[in-house]
Amino acid sequence: MTAGMGGCPVVVGHGRAFAVGQTKMRGRTGWVLEPAHVLRAVDLATGKVAWTTGGPDTGVATAWVPGMLDDTVYVTGTMSRSNLSSDMKDLRSELEKLRSGQSKGSDLFSQKSFIWAVDQTTGKIRWETTAQSVAPGQNSLKVPSSGTRLLWTSSNPDGSAPKLSGLDVNARGKPQWQQPAPGGGQTSGHDSDIFLVSWHDGPHCSAGGNFLYLSDRLYAVDATNGQKAWQSPDRRIFHAVAAAPDGATVYAAGPDYQGHLFVYAFHAKTGTVRWAGSLPTLRSGVLALQCTDNKLYLWAQAQLWALDPDNGKAHWTYEFSGSTASWTSPVAFWADNHQAYGPTEKGLTAIGASGK
Repeated sequence: MTAGMGGCPVVVGHGRAFAVGQTKMRGRTGWVLEPAHVLRAVDLATGKVAWTTGGPDTGVATAWVPGMLDDTVYVTGTMSRSNLSSDMKDLRSELEKLRSGQSKGSDLFSQKSFIWAVDQTTGKIRWETTAQSVAPGQNSLKVPSSGTRLLWTSSNPDGSAPKLSGLDVNARGKPQWQQPAPGGGQTSGHDSDIFLVSWHDGPHCSAGGNFLYLSDRLYAVDATNGQKAWQSPDRRIFHAVAAAPDGATVYAAGPDYQGHLFVYAFHAKTGTVRWAGSLPTLRSGVLALQCTDNKLYLWAQAQLWALDPDNGKAHWTYEFSGSTASWTSPVAFWADNHQAYGPTEKGLTAIGASGK
């Protein structure tokens, strides 16, 4: 389970919460933002830190936790390394070239994307893999609910179709297939997949043995070979997707920019539309979906709708506080079978599944 959206999500499982945090750089007394990032496991019963993985020596500049598969927690982000010379004469020469415009400074630091597969019990990194990264948000990782493949997306700065790769968790993250992303270079209305509106955990990226991919429409990609299993029939750009707890139905939502949000329910195996409907709203911005056994929750910029997952009928709506108009704004929202959680002026607030 991944709680929260944007920023640094927290993965919860096996009685622990796993989150990326900061640590002190060697020789410093204050907290620094980067590159001192670590993964911590916190025991939910005691609140004590069970273990910490990473530290200043890893060179981790950005990191987040997209999800957990079985007993492994996955961490992804970027590592950076300074290429500045330790020789003072060479260092002065490099800085002078930068000052005079002879150098753009792009070669002073190198950056790469990384994936850690971390044992949830011990905190040991079982394996690590890296990939070239030339721009923030170029690569992203999605972790399914089951299976042996992770979905690795590599976007291209020129706007051409991203590449999708199926990484084998039993082969230290080795790609087993690579395919151009369906839908060409179009995306679901966003320029970057970092901290995007949809979670990257299993219920929000997989169902029925397929990966769920948002582009110029919704696509289901076979996790075993990367081939397109099905696509949504209408060329509608969805901004949020989520699977039912049993994985049999996939729900997707997006704005029509004419005062409505459209919501679809698809058969997870075939893509057949089970139902479709719309909700009136004048809001725009971040959308999010969360599905429980008896409710489909749709977050629309702090307004929460509780829908019947069988037919899309709206049972109730609730207004949380806070504005999330930015695509990278966090969405402090989560729901289970009994309650939905979000922010109000009183802090974190729980609303019963009945709307009270």
